[in-house]
Amino acid sequence: MDKRLRKSMFETSNSSINVVIIPKKIAIPIDNTPIYSIIKYDSNFINGFFEVKSLEDKIRYLLIIAYDFALYNYENPQVLITNLVDMLKEKYNIIVQIDKKIDIQNNDIRGLGNIDKSYKLFDFYEKILDDETFLERYLFGGTIEVGADDSKDFTEYLDTIDRFKYDVFF
Repeated sequence: MDKRLRKSMFETSNSSINVVIIPKKIAIPIDNTPIYSIIKYDSNFINGFFEVKSLEDKIRYLLIIAYDFALYNYENPQVLITNLVDMLKEKYNIIVQIDKKIDIQNNDIRGLGNIDKSYKLFDFYEKILDDETFLERYLFGGTIEVGADDSKDFTEYLDTIDRFKYDVFF
């Protein structure tokens, strides 16, 4: 059964799974130099088996979840994304520049990408907002693993993650 997520996107029964893996301990860089994160018009976090580690992609991932979270909770996506971008600048001196082709004001974020079953990551998103050390661990040490939800290899890989060393969301 398909579930409508947002304009022109559906979740189907045959889909990918996103797993966010965050180390429980990490050395956070203490440098006040601005970090410029340019969010490009890019592809989705679906289809295939790959790992995401770049700061830009982790921020893009958060922006997509914020957008979907807003729609799911009948909130204004533009406000949530703006708040997230402002928080990154205030706390970590990360200056996020979003590609002009991604029109957040008019709810056209197709170029930002898609996360299959993003609603399953809303607990992760809320923890990001509520726990500053969690956000730091995600930005500076976390990874996002993407694989097919019906892949035996991917499922076996997930079983190898040490839950004492990592927080895992999927």
